[in-house]
Order: sequence, then C-alpha cells, then structure tokens
Amino acid sequence: LGVSHPPGNPLYLWFDALFSRLPIAHQISTRINLLSATFGALTIAFIYNAIREHGSVLAAIVAALALAFGPLFWVFSTEAEVYTLSTCLFAASLWGVSAFCGRGSLRALDAALFVFVIAFANHLTIVAAIPAWIWFFARNRLRPHIARRQLVDRAAVAFAAGVVVLAIYAYVPWRVHAHATFSEFEGKLTTSNFFDYITAKKYRENLVHLTPSILVNERLPEVLRYLTRQWLWPSLLVAPLGVVAIARANRKFAAFVLLALVGFFAFAFVYAIPDADGFFM
Repeated sequence: LGVSHPPGNPLYLWFDALFSRLPIAHQISTRINLLSATFGALTIAFIYNAIREHGSVLAAIVAALALAFGPLFWVFSTEAEVYTLSTCLFAASLWGVSAFCGRGSLRALDAALFVFVIAFANHLTIVAAIPAWIWFFARNRLRPHIARRQLVDRAAVAFAAGVVVLAIYAYVPWRVHAHATFSEFEGKLTTSNFFDYITAKKYRENLVHLTPSILVNERLPEVLRYLTRQWLWPSLLVAPLGVVAIARANRKFAAFVLLALVGFFAFAFVYAIPDADGFFM
C-alpha cells in the first residue's frame, strides 16, 4: 500500500496488496509474481474466447498460445509488473466487443466498455485504443440494433466506470497523507502536482517529434526489434493471414482490432523510453 512512480497504477497496487496477503506459504515477492501470472493467464483466456466467437477452436488455441509463449509476454507474466493487468483488462474488453459483434449482446458490450474505462486506473497506455471505440460507436450509431436510447445507456456505463476510476485514484492522496509516499510529492500533495503525477508529466519529454528520418532510422527499427523478440519473422509473416481470416468472419470486429492496433503502434512510434518492453505488451 505504497505510492509508486507516475502515473501511480492504483488498481495494480490494490491487487498487489490483496495478493501480498494471500494465506500461502511463500514469500511476499512470490505472491506478487503470482499476481502477474494470474493476469497473464486471464489475458490468454480472454484472447481465446474473443477469437472463438468468430473462428474455430484451433484458430483460437493457436492465437492464444502464440501470445502466451512469446518471450516478451512470458517475462512480464512472471515478474512484479503492471503490464499483464493492463493486457488482461484490454483482452476482456476485446472479448466483450467480439461477443457483441458476433451475437449482438448489449450486455457484453456494456461489460467491454466498463472494463476498458476501468483500465485507465492501471495504465494510461490504454488511451491508444480510444480511436477504435470512437469509430465503433460512430459506425454503429445508425444501425437498427443501436438506437439513440441504447447509446445513452452506453454513455451511462462509461460514466459509471469513470466514477469508479476516480474513486480508485483517490488511493494516491490517501496514501500520500499516510506518508507512504513516492518522492514525487516531497511530502506535500497539491492539486497541481497530483494532476501532473497521474498524467505522468515527467515522462512527456520521451514523446518524439516524428520526422521521416527519425521514423525510418530510429523508431521503425526499434518497433520491429521488439516485435521479433516476441515472435520470429516467420510468425510475423503468417500474422496477416489471421487478420484476413478474422475480417472474413466479422468485418466489424476485425476493424475494431486493427484500429486499436494502429493506435498502439502510433503510441509505440512516438514514445521513446529506454525500457519500452512493457509498453509493447
């Protein structure tokens, strides 16, 4: 129940506190690593189910295992880090979107939207998927099964989730006042330094002004290097076949996935930090 570096990751710290108190005969560090493994395993389950909505069992198994046994994903599923909680929440939202696209389940869509917003209480990189959601609702706005009233209902779900996120972030001032603080605040919490903290202002200097030269000579090689650490080149060459297959099965879901992918890639290109591994999760 301490306070970490910006942006705080309060949702992770709540789970961290829970797992550190598990009644099992292991060190606290082992229990916290178990937290990462748990959310890593849940990520794989959600990915499997998302693809199973539109593809065969074999396709879903292959996709899930391809993610699970990639070295990058494996590392962050076995150490104390926030990233598998982030992948878990996003994968859960993908499953909900997939179920809506496949079965028209508004309950699944509500769950997907709620979980997606909750993910902001863990890691702000989730912002990269917002364009996919904007497109998704714009695309469905004129469809018969998404009437205006139903859009209002979705907005209410998003608002409720936003209130929960704000409540989770109340963890930070609570723990700062209890002196379980990171040096960021120097013992004093103000509205200004709290906002700078939860928006990770100190890391904005890592945002790169992309020029064609920087993109081709620096950012693109780095992105490809991280991808090939997760999957070898033959796997990367096979991946487009999976995109084509899911697009043939359900274009709406495929478009949502691709737009989210574009958003995360855009973030990867403009955000340059020395230890970017987790961001590529």
